[in-house]
Amino acid sequence: MAIRRLLGQILVEMGFVTSQQLDEALKRQKRLINKKTLQEQIQWVRLFSEARLSVDTDKIPTLGQILTDMEFITREQLEEALKEQEKSFEVYRSLENEKLGIAIEIGSLVNSTLDFAEVLHLIMKHVKRVTNSVASTLMLLDEKTGELVFCVPTGPKADNLVDVRLPPGEGIAGWVAKHEQPILVPDAREDTRFYSKIDNISGLETKSILCVPLKAKTKLIGVLEVINKVDGTCFTKEDELLLCIFGYQAAVALENARLHGELKDRLEEHKKTKDALQESEERYRTVLEANPDPVVVNDMEGKVIYFNPAFTHVFGWTLKERLGKKMDVFVPEDALPETSKWFNKVLDGESFSGFESCRYTKESNIIPVSISAAFYRDKNGKPVGSVINLRDISKQKQLQEQLMQSERLAATGQLAASVAHEINSPLQAIVLKLDMMENKYKGDEKILDNNGFNLLTGAIGSIRDTVQNLLDLNRPGKEEK
Repeated sequence: MAIRRLLGQILVEMGFVTSQQLDEALKRQKRLINKKTLQEQIQWVRLFSEARLSVDTDKIPTLGQILTDMEFITREQLEEALKEQEKSFEVYRSLENEKLGIAIEIGSLVNSTLDFAEVLHLIMKHVKRVTNSVASTLMLLDEKTGELVFCVPTGPKADNLVDVRLPPGEGIAGWVAKHEQPILVPDAREDTRFYSKIDNISGLETKSILCVPLKAKTKLIGVLEVINKVDGTCFTKEDELLLCIFGYQAAVALENARLHGELKDRLEEHKKTKDALQESEERYRTVLEANPDPVVVNDMEGKVIYFNPAFTHVFGWTLKERLGKKMDVFVPEDALPETSKWFNKVLDGESFSGFESCRYTKESNIIPVSISAAFYRDKNGKPVGSVINLRDISKQKQLQEQLMQSERLAATGQLAASVAHEINSPLQAIVLKLDMMENKYKGDEKILDNNGFNLLTGAIGSIRDTVQNLLDLNRPGKEEK
């Protein structure tokens, strides 16, 4: 094509190198450029200042040098291709200044917006003015199927052509897309590549066709086709050159608009993701802050990145005091071995709960705690830290101690009752025997004289009273007098 006659294209057209060899050379050139030039593209003042002071940029080899170094072409072939490239610039001298100015002006207008739909509209609005054509069509390449899709046709019954697909390689437009070269067909009916089905759809009789490829850098994005001159004449080489100039600018505008649209979509998607992440973090923080138990979030090094208000309430430290620091200051020395064992399990990806230990407060008080811990992961599933829940079980421990004391008192009472029972049984037997002896001697007073009887019964009564007193002392509920 007249415009964008790059050296690589010329070498391929002349058969000196293959497309694959050209791609390899371009990749090597790109790697060299990336090494020699700056990566930053935003801070323009500093970028230009540093680039101006750079002494290495002029040392980047040209494509011709790279192809020669890779032994894809000879020096003679390079010289021949450079001469052919120079010829392509001679064509522009034949253009009328007014027509060339119109093509450049319209191209600048097309590039004045980054809205894809508006770019398409401007291209099709002005393309007929460049070539003075009756109808025009912009077809974009479907990379998945290789088909050309009629995106913005103009002319009679143009609406009938919207979204019509041209099979790969079919028609004059298909040939242009395949070979990536412009073509001028004075009489379409006499050309075997002509695809007459489009005329059947549009109702327009095609006489002459001018079609050019739309390429962004080296990538084909579609074709631009104009049909029939308004004055009934055929398209000329000058029309071809003007359409190539316009098509090149149109392709750049389309690619810029596409890239801008993709960047805009990515930014919107990034914003949505960021907003969703922020909302998730706020919910996560709300849940943690509402948790009545102290919770600590650590990074992989065990340094604090967050703990909730309950932690401050129970242990005394504020987040500002411990942020970015480890919390080993609140682990008692005797609890360190067991704590390390459990947290090594967490480092291995396990989780645990119900591990009872104790922790220091900021005031050096010891609080019994029940600990649960687990890893938390990033969106890719990679462990990035740990979440630790420390439940204060002081009240629970107090209740357990009270319960144990109650049980000990109950056991002591049962023991006392058992001992009393063991003592009471023989004492009661002694009293019963004494009663029987006293009754026996009362019934037979002849055995003893009066003095002996009185002494015996007195002794029995005294023994009985003593035993009875012992029984009363061991009787439950006996009040002291």
